[in-house]
Amino acid sequence: ALSDHFVKLVSWYDNEYG
Repeated sequence: ALSDHFVKLVSWYDNEYG
């Protein structure tokens, strides 16, 4: 699902730039 992909993207972004 698109929402699931978005959640994974946000999780990655937070991990990289958090």
